Amino acid sequence: MGLWYPKDTGFELTAFSYSDHDGCLDSRKSTSGGIQFIGGDKLVSWSSKKQDCTSMSSAEAEYMSLSAHSYLMQSSLAFTYQAHRR
Repeated sequence: MGLWYPKDTGFELTAFSYSDHDGCLDSRKSTSGGIQFIGGDKLVSWSSKKQDCTSMSSAEAEYMSLSAHSYLMQSSLAFTYQAHRR
């Protein structure tokens, strides 16, 4: 099992991030989600996680989600770039 990307395909990484403010009715914590594609239609990763702290606004929840998924995207991009060069 593994991912296979021909060398002649595009190397475009597209990522989406999402957060719902106060999504959990018990803890009032938000949930962050994210998804990444390479070449427009090849899914390489996705995630969904309850945030560690309670945010005071939807903007704060979105910022925390974007921050976490930016790190994930950088890691994926570095790994994929090294694999694509081989």
